[in-house]
Amino acid sequence: MAALIAPETGQGTNMRSFQSPEDVANFMETDQAGVIALYLDDGLDAEKLRAIHEAKAHFDPLVGTAWHLLMPRKNGDLTPDFAPDPDQYNSALSREMADELGVHAERMPVLVFPDPDQKHSALVIELGALSREELIAEIRAIAHVVTRPQEPHQDILSFRRQVVSEIKAREQGKKLASVVPVVAQGLAGFAKIFF
Repeated sequence: MAALIAPETGQGTNMRSFQSPEDVANFMETDQAGVIALYLDDGLDAEKLRAIHEAKAHFDPLVGTAWHLLMPRKNGDLTPDFAPDPDQYNSALSREMADELGVHAERMPVLVFPDPDQKHSALVIELGALSREELIAEIRAIAHVVTRPQEPHQDILSFRRQVVSEIKAREQGKKLASVVPVVAQGLAGFAKIFF
């Protein structure tokens, strides 16, 4: 029987850089990687990109081995030892990968959680409309989902499936919550007309 997998928090260097889609694919195949997400940004909003880079020192201890946030970089390989430098962010590669995923420029920046089984489309979380503070709050909220105590899994893929499913449910809940007030206002207006 395989060892049970339960990624831990509080350790690791998990905000990493990459230079090609092949780097990402190779990293996804390793059993060392917890949940994997890509941060794709067109580079036009330097404040958000700077916020992500500045958060690196706090991100790594928060998520431990449970979440790896991969960022395209101009120089260097898939390494956790990159210096947080927005000038090294590879926005051209980011746009290329976003185009392949069907993510339009107006939706960027985005967090992309590839499907663990590579059978379905990736989960894309739009960050473009968020302020710097909201961006950090969103990453913190996702980190809490990823690091919430889980039942041990037989393999890393089952861990990824469960967590990505929970993140997807969280995102769908947020979308539903944003629609409910609009519907309620519409119903209130309807009631005023007829009652």
